[in-house]
Amino acid sequence: MYLKYLNLIKKHLQFIKFSLVGVSNTLISLISYTIIVKLGLYYIVANVLAYGVGMVNSFILNKRWVFKSKNSVGTTAVKFILVNLGALSASTFLLYLCVSIIGLNKILAQIVVTLLVLIINFSANKLWSFRTR
Repeated sequence: MYLKYLNLIKKHLQFIKFSLVGVSNTLISLISYTIIVKLGLYYIVANVLAYGVGMVNSFILNKRWVFKSKNSVGTTAVKFILVNLGALSASTFLLYLCVSIIGLNKILAQIVVTLLVLIINFSANKLWSFRTR
């Protein structure tokens, strides 16, 4: 029985690692966002800044630990940035929609939006940014 679970973990290790990086990015981004909002910055600016902090962490860990990509840093970084700019645009639009139109709490809205954008971000990075040659 133990061997069955061990083989399952090995089979899905890359996804597990990506998920762990995602959790760390989410925590880093949410903590950064909360601090920046509490400092009085406009929540949209806070979202962009916090997203940038999480993005740097994500690139480093995904390139070196998750995908162990041997592709050039420059090419991979450009793809990664493009994917994340798309995700940031979606995140910012959805955050604005949730807070300004729907009236959700700024922190709750950030959590909801993060979960929605996570799926897009994972797929694009897995299939394009860190795809090995």
